Amino acid sequence: MIEERIDLSKCSMIRADDEIPGNLESTSLIGEYIIPGLKRTGFLKQNGCMMGASNDEDLREHLAANILENIGFPHADIILIYDSENEENACMSVNILQDNENFVDISRFKESQSYVTIQDLVNNDLKITSMLPNIQQQDIEERKDFIIQYLYISAILSNTDVKLENCKMIFNEKTKEYRNPEYYDSGVAFLTENDERTFFYGKNAEDIINELYTYYPAEILPIARIVEKILTDKKIDSILQSRVYNSFIPEIKARIKNELKSRIALSKKYSDDLIKYGKIKPYQISSEELADVEKNTDIGLRDRVYNFIGSLLSRSKER
Repeated sequence: MIEERIDLSKCSMIRADDEIPGNLESTSLIGEYIIPGLKRTGFLKQNGCMMGASNDEDLREHLAANILENIGFPHADIILIYDSENEENACMSVNILQDNENFVDISRFKESQSYVTIQDLVNNDLKITSMLPNIQQQDIEERKDFIIQYLYISAILSNTDVKLENCKMIFNEKTKEYRNPEYYDSGVAFLTENDERTFFYGKNAEDIINELYTYYPAEILPIARIVEKILTDKKIDSILQSRVYNSFIPEIKARIKNELKSRIALSKKYSDDLIKYGKIKPYQISSEELADVEKNTDIGLRDRVYNFIGSLLSRSKER
């Protein structure tokens, strides 16, 4: 993760917020910029727009990306920015779209707001996915795994901005293939101190984790075990000790650390109980294997491994 801030004056705007599709004028987005030394553009996001944040959305985005980097979960790169003209901090979310790629337009589908349970959201997402042109069954199955992992990661990070618009599928116009996006848009992560910012229907991070283990235990266990194995208390302390996070208000930084540890501990309890009292048998991942995954494994291969393990666990549960 890049920790040094880039001066905004070195970047060149190519589109303002009102020129970017998606009705983004009322969001924290300022515009799309060319970033020196990168082949892709970035979206500038200003601080001070999110309820409950202490003008530190840039640090929350960076911390979320840092944590995802450590567990090997695909994410948008975050670059910290200093706007010398206005003497303000901000961040740039690097564009995740590759050549010939576009986000799938789901505006023609009416997104249900009646997400009483996790199943409601997952089922509605799969319904939308199944109606996309030339979608394959494998795409739908991979989408289900992705959306469940997306919800789990959001709960761990307490990123309450959970909506299908933030995890739309990506379509390659040249290859005619679909893929799921990297994780992005986490400026409201770690805002659990603000009781008004909840996921949906008054749910908090613990509620989301509970429902995921209730409805999708086999799908959750593989990624949960990786999170629990890598994000130890010592690792979390090490990440937050980075000087880039010294700008956090001390009380907020301490709260983020304690609540992150608490959510992972809760996940571990559910995983342990699932293995101890359920029919799913435990599998072991060595520290050496995890290190190898983080360093060498291709993202696509890693996702296929997750799916394979989840399939084995599901069949084990059925027995």
